[in-house]
Amino acid sequence: MNETIANIQAYLKELQGNTDKYIAEAPALIDRLYATNSTTGGKRRPEKVNDSSFLYIRSYGTDLGVRPFSNITFWNSPDITVTPMANPGAPTTALQAGQQYNIQCTVNNRGDITVPTAKVEFFLCTPSLGFDTRYAENIALTQLDSFLLPLSSGSVNVPFDVQNHQAGHRCLFARTYSFSPLDKPISLYGLDPTIDRHIGQKNLNITGQAQNYNFQLIHTANAQENIKFVPLTKDQIIALQHPALANFRFRENTADLVAKLVPVLESKGAESVTVRAGRTGFDVVSQSKEGMSVERQQAIQKQVDAAITQIYSGAAPATSFKALFKEFNAIFDSNKCSKFNLKIPDFGLVAGEAIALNIVNTNVGTGKVKGGITLIITGNQ
Repeated sequence: MNETIANIQAYLKELQGNTDKYIAEAPALIDRLYATNSTTGGKRRPEKVNDSSFLYIRSYGTDLGVRPFSNITFWNSPDITVTPMANPGAPTTALQAGQQYNIQCTVNNRGDITVPTAKVEFFLCTPSLGFDTRYAENIALTQLDSFLLPLSSGSVNVPFDVQNHQAGHRCLFARTYSFSPLDKPISLYGLDPTIDRHIGQKNLNITGQAQNYNFQLIHTANAQENIKFVPLTKDQIIALQHPALANFRFRENTADLVAKLVPVLESKGAESVTVRAGRTGFDVVSQSKEGMSVERQQAIQKQVDAAITQIYSGAAPATSFKALFKEFNAIFDSNKCSKFNLKIPDFGLVAGEAIALNIVNTNVGTGKVKGGITLIITGNQ
C-alpha cells in the first residue's frame, strides 16, 4: 500500500477513535457537572445534540426546507435560473439549439456542520407533471467549489450548449446531495419537491396563442390522477418574479378563456390510460397488471408523510424507517410516461398582451398536488 494512503488511513482511524471515546465518555462527564444545583447554579442540563447537515433547494421564496408541505406552488424554484450567455438578464426555459446558456443553482445548508463538497446534478425534460429521472436527460453533475458552512448558501454555475434534440420549451430539475456528511435524497428515480428538500424544479414556459404545447405526465402503472387548468391572479403573477413578464399586460378574470383548454392524450405510458372530463379538470386513469395497486400506494404515501414529519421534528431518526422508504421507492419502479398535446386556441390576445395559468396535477387518492407547470400564453407579435 502507498505510504501516504496508509498514513491517511491511520489518521482517520485515530480521529474516529477519538470521536468514539468522546461519545462514550461525555455523558458521564455531563452527569457529574450537572449532578447538583451547586455546580450549575440551577441551570437545566443541556439536551443531547445530534449534529448534521441540512441541504435543501428552495421550492418557494420563504422555503426553509421543511417537508412535507402542500397547497404551495413548488415548480418555480427561486434557486434555479437559466440565462442565455449572450443576455444574462433574460432568464428563460425556452432553449434554442446552438446557443449557450448558464444554469445556476443555489444550495442551502440549514444544518450545524459544514458540507465540504455538496453535489448538484441537473435533469432536462419535456415540460413535466411529476418527474422520474428515467424520463429525462441528465445534462450535468457538478459540485460547489467551496465548503458550504452551517446556515449559509452557495451556488454552482454550469455552461450548457443546447443540441437540436434539447431545444424548445423545457423543464429543469436540480438535485443536491452529499456523501460526507451523508445527506441524500429520498428516491433515486422519483423526484418530489413536496417531500424531498434536495429537489428543486423550474417549470415556467412562455408560448404564443394558436400554437401546440406538449407536456408529459409521469404516473405509476396503476394511477388515478387529475389535470386541471387554473388561471393566475395578478398577485400570483407578480409573485413569479420573472423579469420577462414585465413586458406583458396580463388580462384578468380569464377563467372563461382557460376553460377552453383541453389536453389530448397522444402517447399512453401504460396499456390502459384514459382521459375524461371530470367535475374539475380532466381525470386520468391508468391501469396495468404490473406495479402496486392504487390503494397500497396511497397507504404508503400517508405513512411516508408521517415519517418525514417525525424525522424533521427530531422525534425519530431516519434509520428507523428504512423498510418503509424501501417500499416507498418500489412504487416508482413502475413509473410510466404518458404524453399530451395542448392545442391553444386563438384567444384574441394582441401584441404585448398575455394570460397566465397553472397546469396542476393532483393524485386523486391522496389529494396531494404532485406536479405543475406555469404557462404564459401571449398575443401575436
